[in-house]
Amino acid sequence: MGKFQGLTPGRFPVLYPAGQMLEFGGMESTILRSAVIKQMDTGEPFDLVFVTLDENRDTGGDLITVQGYRKKKGEPAATAAPGQVRKTGDLTPSKDPERKKKKTITIFNPDPDARGQHPIGVHPPLFQYFNNKRILNG
Repeated sequence: MGKFQGLTPGRFPVLYPAGQMLEFGGMESTILRSAVIKQMDTGEPFDLVFVTLDENRDTGGDLITVQGYRKKKGEPAATAAPGQVRKTGDLTPSKDPERKKKKTITIFNPDPDARGQHPIGVHPPLFQYFNNKRILNG
């Protein structure tokens, strides 16, 4: 039997000069932020942990966990027959004309039992975990 008998699987021993041995866990699973955005675009459900931010009310900082949510996709572009012009909606400005500048992503719960829940606008830099993987910049 060797020195490392009885160690927990998945843990790594570290020897100190005094002969003491400590165990450290392996690295947690990680994912790049750019890969998160690509996976969200597939339309598959995901779990997300993010920090809240409301710039209008100057509030936020709460850690929110959502499970089984999906990214809300924009409406498909309207097409017109050749030679015709088609209006795709009224010309009034949207509720928040700064939305594209803020670069938020709207997510929602597709569960039919969760009809009372509103979609949530989230800021990608505030994502913390995606499908139980720590998010790294990149």
